[in-house]
Order: sequence, then C-alpha cells, then structure tokens
Amino acid sequence: MSNNKNTVYSIPEFDSRANNLMGEGKRGLLCITESDTFGADEEMTLKKLISAIKYDFDKDIFFLKLYKGHSFSVGTIPVQYKDIIAFGITPDQLGLNIDYKWYELLKFDNSRILLSESIRDLNTFPQKKQQLWVKLQHMFLQ
Repeated sequence: MSNNKNTVYSIPEFDSRANNLMGEGKRGLLCITESDTFGADEEMTLKKLISAIKYDFDKDIFFLKLYKGHSFSVGTIPVQYKDIIAFGITPDQLGLNIDYKWYELLKFDNSRILLSESIRDLNTFPQKKQQLWVKLQHMFLQ
C-alpha cells in the first residue's frame, strides 16, 4: 500500500520594490544575480559576457539583482523573456522545485534557464568561467 501525500509549495510573488529590475530586454534575455555578491568587478565581467554573445547590456537584456534571502517565481516576473541566466541563484529562489547542476541548460515550454555559479566565483576560478562560456556559445552563437 502506497502513502501518497500531496505536497504544497508556496509560489513567491515578484516584488518590484524588493527586486531591482533594469534594462529593455529587447532580445528576451533575463540575467539574475544576487545583489550582495555583485560589485564593480562582477558588473564588468557580466558586461563582457553579454557583449561576447553579441547582445547589448542596456538594450537586449533584463537585469535583476535579487536581494539575499529573497525568492520569487519566474512565472510572476512582469517581463517577457525567453532565456534566463542565473548567477549564484538556485532554482528554489526562482520558485522552481527541480534538481539541477551548474552549467546545465534547462528547457521549459517557452524558455530556457542556465544556472551558473556566482560571477564572483567565475572571476576567481577561470575553469568555471570556461564552462559557462561553452554553454553560452551553445545557447547564443550556434
């Protein structure tokens, strides 16, 4: 006899006052990072990565700095996106209850999500940045 129990997960709403969303997002890319690990060096690295995939940081992407401990459901964010790259953000912070590995491309009905270690970690460990670069090329340049 099987004991099936229903599990209820709360879906955190997107709070525009608590989350800093920027950019025009003309090409439907949403980049998310934690605000407490995002300084000037990380901003420069992110801008270089965006430029390397032939996107414009201000015009082509939405950029969200998520405050530490905050979470929301990507389904409630008030923008249209087709791709998400999350730096140092786990799926549960995005309202997703899934198993994952860093640098694994997750495909959903109308979008793709790439989970990466934080940009600070990428700057510290070049091999991690190389792993990300291989996936970015696959997503955007092939």
